[in-house]
Amino acid sequence: SFHVTGVQTCALPISDKYRINAFGSYGQIQAPETAKALVFDAKKGFGDATVWSVGSNFAWLPTKDFELGVEGIYSNMKQDIRYTLASSTNIVKKESDDNWTLRLRAERRF
Repeated sequence: SFHVTGVQTCALPISDKYRINAFGSYGQIQAPETAKALVFDAKKGFGDATVWSVGSNFAWLPTKDFELGVEGIYSNMKQDIRYTLASSTNIVKKESDDNWTLRLRAERRF
């Protein structure tokens, strides 16, 4: 089953020329026992996973219909990876992965 337990956005208008947004989210996947028993590539299987993200963006509006902005996002994912060894022994390895994203944006509306 998939559970989204929180998504939040907060807009902070500073002035007519500047805008800041902050946001965050959290999601969780709980694999059913039948999915955990499935095997891919003859060795890997499904597992539970959680992911969360936080970020913010800043925009400058120097003229009408033109916007320059920057955005930063940090995400973390934790997942159970199930391995089956040649001896039919099952091992659950907990893996965690971090990701940083930075974007620059220029937008012109016509």
